[in-house]
Amino acid sequence: MRVIRLNVLYVTAFGVAAAMMTLIIFGVRQLLPSHTGIPPLVVGLLFVYLAACDMRLGPLRTPGLWRQTCPAWRLRFGIPLSTVFWGLDIGTTLSTIKMTSLYWASIIVLMVASPPRPELAVACFAAGYLLAHLASVWRVTRGVSVDAAVTWANTQAIRTRMTSGVVLAAIGVLVFSQGVVSWHG
Repeated sequence: MRVIRLNVLYVTAFGVAAAMMTLIIFGVRQLLPSHTGIPPLVVGLLFVYLAACDMRLGPLRTPGLWRQTCPAWRLRFGIPLSTVFWGLDIGTTLSTIKMTSLYWASIIVLMVASPPRPELAVACFAAGYLLAHLASVWRVTRGVSVDAAVTWANTQAIRTRMTSGVVLAAIGVLVFSQGVVSWHG
């Protein structure tokens, strides 16, 4: 029963933080012009850069706050309150090591849409993260150990990041090529 209560606390806090981020980005979007006009050449180059980040070429890493939620919170605030803090922290959608560059690429795409809709990227990331969390919880309820479920989730994040890199590289090259053709044509 305690595990269910902690998951409810985590998911609720995560949902509140993700909803707040979605609303903040929606509010910021209201201040933007109806069309940002980012040239395809720039979008293509950004996608190729983000692909290199996801494939971890050299020192490149997915842009974001690369940190973990403070484990000392468990001792300082107790498990229920630290679980809420963890959900709020991850729910900002900016501070998880499981994020891929596809998140930033979707924001770029949604910025060049008319009208710009970057808040959709935040909402979709939050939904995907929650689905992965629920899949891990489901695995535990089916008899898989917590350690095995966490290892499985982390393996999925690594595979997703590599897949994201390949997809972003392909899209980046196509968009860049389209930009070159339209620039010369």
